[in-house]
Parts: sequence; C-alpha cells; structure tokens
Amino acid sequence: MAVVKVGDRLLTPEEIAEIVGMSPRWVKRESRAYGLPLRRIGGSPRCSERELYDWINQQPTI
Repeated sequence: MAVVKVGDRLLTPEEIAEIVGMSPRWVKRESRAYGLPLRRIGGSPRCSERELYDWINQQPTI
C-alpha cells in the first residue's frame, strides 16, 4: 500500500462511490474483492484521491 503524502485528500466512501458510479455500500462491501486501496482512519474507511485515480487507471477497459 502506498504512503499517503501531505496534501493528499482522503475521500469518504460516499465520495468514492460518486466517483466510481457505485453505492457507498458497494464501496465498503466490495473494496477487498476489487482491490480498492482503502485504509481505516479512526475506524472509518478512507482512500486518498491520488490512490483512487491510480486504481481506476489500472482497471481493465471493456
């Protein structure tokens, strides 16, 4: 897992869901299966904006 750097914005599941076009529930439930780079911060799942866009760019296209 990459290191979160100063200035990286940490996104909530709701923000991640909006970006990927899925529900917040899907983000929480399927993160492990799809390799979403989530980490727990204070018990809440978060993902850096940079890591999310890196993950999106690594996904196969149809």
